Order: sequence, then structure tokens, then C-alpha cells
Amino acid sequence: MKRTLSFLLALALCLGLSVPALAAELSDVPADHWAYEQMNRCVQDGIVSGYSDGTFKPNGSVTNAEALKLIMLAAGYPSQPNAEANGVPGMWAANYLNAAINAGIVSSSEMKTSDLNKAINRNTIASITAKALKLTPVTDGSNSPFADSKDQWVLALNKAGIIQGTTEASGTTYFYGTQSLTRAQLCLIIERVMN
Repeated sequence: MKRTLSFLLALALCLGLSVPALAAELSDVPADHWAYEQMNRCVQDGIVSGYSDGTFKPNGSVTNAEALKLIMLAAGYPSQPNAEANGVPGMWAANYLNAAINAGIVSSSEMKTSDLNKAINRNTIASITAKALKLTPVTDGSNSPFADSKDQWVLALNKAGIIQGTTEASGTTYFYGTQSLTRAQLCLIIERVMN
């Protein structure tokens, strides 16, 4: 609970987020959407915001910068000052990147400032999240629940109950690690990290 309150306070005070749209105003998130509750809670709690037109764009991509900042805050890392104030235009999350490098969440060869505005994929979010939570990598992929991944960080997050992948009609479960992470998926991950 303390981590949740600190996270929300940091977002409200330090990050200058706009007042979020109320859940009822998210015109593009039907009640039967698989992440309806998680998206609405994230919006209501001020973690993420909807758009001024009342949409949330649940299938919209998430940048490395957005994901890095939100995962670090959800995992209890301190908020960082906006880098634009330090003369780094367009790279507002550069201080989060530096903090992540210093904490061993990413290396400077894995992510550079020029990567911050690129869409994050599911493998990268798994690595960032698992390392931010200081999870032990699962190095034995022989029992992977995913037909397409034996990645140690993906398996660590699965073991921690944070990700489950997608089970297709055939009954086979996939992680789809190279696909871009969506806003809906990020809300689900944030909620599980915070709980």
C-alpha cells in the first residue's frame, strides 16, 4: 500500500501528468475488453491518462521511455527529474534511463537515449520489469509454458504471476516477444507489479 501511495504521489507531483479522463469517458474501451478493469483503474488512479477526445487507445504502442518510467515507479524506484529541464529536448526520460543503467535494469548497450522514443517490445518489457523487481532469472527453459520463448526474464515474470502470454484456440500458449507492447498490456503489468 505504501509503495502504491508513493507511486501515485510521485506521478502527481513530479511528472506533471494531466488530469486523467474518468473511466466512464474511455469511449474506445468496451466493458468486455480483456483489460477493461486494469485500464480503468490505472486511469482512475492517475497512473496513465486517456486522451482529450475521451479515448484510451488500448492497442496503441508504448515507448521505451514511457514503459521504463512507469515500471521503475511501480517497482518503487524514485522519480527522476524531467531531462528537458536539463537541456535534453525530446528526451524527457533520459534521467530514468540513466537511473535504470545505474541500477542494472538495462545496460547502455541495450538501450540508448536514441531508443527512448521507439516502441517497446514484449521481450524488453519483460527484461526491464524482472530486473526492476530483482527477480531471479529462470535459466532452465525446458519447462517453458510458452511455445515461442525460453527467455530467462520472461520465465521469471511468468513464475512471479505477472505475465501469462496468449493461449490460442489450439491450446498453445505464446509470449509473442517481438511484438510491440500495447497500452492495455502495460496497465495489466503495472497493476500486477504494484500488487
